[in-house]
Amino acid sequence: AEVNVSVNTIERILWQVHTNPLEAERFGADPTAYIKDFPLDPEERTWLTTFDAGAMAEAGVSSMVLMMAFQVLRGPQHMGEYMQSLGEARGRTMAARAAAGQAPQR
Repeated sequence: AEVNVSVNTIERILWQVHTNPLEAERFGADPTAYIKDFPLDPEERTWLTTFDAGAMAEAGVSSMVLMMAFQVLRGPQHMGEYMQSLGEARGRTMAARAAAGQAPQR
């Protein structure tokens, strides 16, 4: 299987944010500046600067890494937002599959 370099880059950024409080502080203060030197396209940059967990999950980013970084950045009290974003992404994926005539996956 082909490995998506952007997914690996996003996961590396999120892992740094999750595991290093100084990195989390830098990212939280200015995500645009934090990611400026990483090889990401404009859409991926938007996912990170807005923390669009659903879009990143759809692209193949590990939901565990996403959840850990989200909790560090937004706090566990906002997990409902995280789950809503993943639910919206799942809905978009299912709608796209239905439009393409593919059977839904569970």
